[in-house]
Amino acid sequence: EALGASLPTSDLDTVVILKSSSPKDDVILRYHSGFLKALSDRLAFLYDTAKIRTRISNAGGVAMFVLTVVLALEIPSVDVVLCKVDSTGACCDRPSQMAFDSVMETRDITDILQAMSVTTLSSLKHVTAGRLELVFSGALRIIKLWAYRRNIYGSKLGYLGGGGWAVLLCWVCQHDCDMIVQKLGDESSSLSLGLSARILARHFFERIFVLWNDHRVMALQGTEESASSR
Repeated sequence: EALGASLPTSDLDTVVILKSSSPKDDVILRYHSGFLKALSDRLAFLYDTAKIRTRISNAGGVAMFVLTVVLALEIPSVDVVLCKVDSTGACCDRPSQMAFDSVMETRDITDILQAMSVTTLSSLKHVTAGRLELVFSGALRIIKLWAYRRNIYGSKLGYLGGGGWAVLLCWVCQHDCDMIVQKLGDESSSLSLGLSARILARHFFERIFVLWNDHRVMALQGTEESASSR
């Protein structure tokens, strides 16, 4: 959702960050486990027809409590996870660290797109970080819809979820930035956002199996590293 590429069937992943205000409250926060229960009770009181449940997710071998809220059939469900941060800014436990990392993953992708627009993509006319993010979001939506229609979408089923596809697309953009620029052309400003997104999505499908295999670790370059490597 933060990348603007959600599907009508997508749920909303939400991270609630609880931060200790002082060192003496760190121990209280570390062992506090009633927030999601209190939130669940409050939502049940406000929306008596809502479907609310708390489940345990074992993503990455770490047990994490997830509050799932469905207010109505026509409204996407919301998954709420908790991130507890002490007074120094450090996560209190592994579930909190995983929740925090999911937030930073989205922020890293945005930072990488902004860095790309400032460096290599600056050779194109009227290409800004905002336009590049819109093209990226459109291409990501196409890729997610392709996977969804073929029943190969969703981490619950063992496939890539929305975050995984976003990282994979961003990884291709980093490795093929010059080639993508060439495909978009010097007059990319005259192309509609939809056409530019389709060009990027097609490039993704053409190149992903050339660039990556299951024996190679995929990792995004940091914005500073990415800029310096060029």
